[in-house]
Amino acid sequence: HYYPYWRDAPEDLGPEVRKAIEEGNKVLARDYQSAKDLPKVLTAALEELLTRCDVILCPSATGPAPKGLDTTGDPIFNGLWTFCGNPCISLPLLTSREGLPIGVQLVGEHGNDGRLLRSAQWLFNWADQAS
Repeated sequence: HYYPYWRDAPEDLGPEVRKAIEEGNKVLARDYQSAKDLPKVLTAALEELLTRCDVILCPSATGPAPKGLDTTGDPIFNGLWTFCGNPCISLPLLTSREGLPIGVQLVGEHGNDGRLLRSAQWLFNWADQAS
């Protein structure tokens, strides 16, 4: 998606994006093609897990939201779900000592966004009543 920007005006991209593109360009085509099968394998495992529960509850990030608007923080807990195409939602249910939001993430079954959103609404209402 970023190739046209990289080709035409790489200086317009931020340093993190440029670095990611440079690292990606080092990946061999055969390794890239092999990696494209991973979402299918992971999605099958997640589908099995999600037959036993409505959603997966996990952290949104490694800590509270960062101060300022320079970054949204480390996406480490979101990458797997994005990679597999599973719907996910983060709710700012907790607060750090500094008053910054701490997110809780819910992950749903592939193609079942409605159940994810209903579960998120239930959790949000429950947390609101508990506070």
